[in-house]
Amino acid sequence: MSLRQSKWVAFSHLLGVLIKKGIPRYRAALQAAKHLTEAGYPIELVAADTGTNKDFAMKAATELVDKGNVDVLIGAASSTATIAVAEQVSIPKQVPQISYSSTSPRLTDLEADKDHNFLFRTTPSDTLQAKVLARLAFDKGYRHVSVFYIEGAYGKDFNQLFRNNFEELGRNNGEMVTVSPASHPEIPVSEFGDEEAVKNSLWNSLQQIRDGQTEVLIAISQPKYANIFLKQAIEDDKLPNEFLFVDATREQQIVEKVGAENLDGMCGTAPGVDKTTKSWEEF
Repeated sequence: MSLRQSKWVAFSHLLGVLIKKGIPRYRAALQAAKHLTEAGYPIELVAADTGTNKDFAMKAATELVDKGNVDVLIGAASSTATIAVAEQVSIPKQVPQISYSSTSPRLTDLEADKDHNFLFRTTPSDTLQAKVLARLAFDKGYRHVSVFYIEGAYGKDFNQLFRNNFEELGRNNGEMVTVSPASHPEIPVSEFGDEEAVKNSLWNSLQQIRDGQTEVLIAISQPKYANIFLKQAIEDDKLPNEFLFVDATREQQIVEKVGAENLDGMCGTAPGVDKTTKSWEEF
């Protein structure tokens, strides 16, 4: 396939509270298209919004492939959305799909892509991040942790991988460790305007780990949810007020919404780059 005839499609979060996260990614796609055009490979970039929702993503991808006649799909950000698009749209229609931030290990050996090779990503699997996160939690002295994760491929897989690694660290070091997992639903964008309903939904989910014993809450979710449930945890004496974060919750907006004074000294994990390389310096 010649890049000279290619049309690249970026799935970007451009709705509501996710606009800050989506626009930089879309601008990065524009920058890449600009560089390719300057190098003699003109690219037409078309953007569609997934709404961080698998149903929205499949609808947008179908329209782009069927009506836009695109050659490559770039996205989605969410693992759940990426997998849904791959299984229902890109693989059946034989359109290459490249996600820039879907970290679920399911993408590595997605059954629907076996012997097809239409699905790719440019970020590491959570198989690696979960191991680093478990080591971080253990080395910080935590032995009784709670994982609060968003339902779907990303949260469910990350939670299980972390738990396996954390419990293994406990066994290898002869120490008793516990992991209390709890999940919260992915709330449709259309319902997010009802703030009280969202708060109640998250609070009901938090009840699963409201035992007064947990030392730290690991937030494997999205900023729009973390902004709310972290405040709820801080305000309740039976929930932990110490947190660990991951790639999806490494957001400035969480610091602004929850309060820097409530997060002082807390940290987390996320895929990174080696900034000492020549290519990084040139970029």
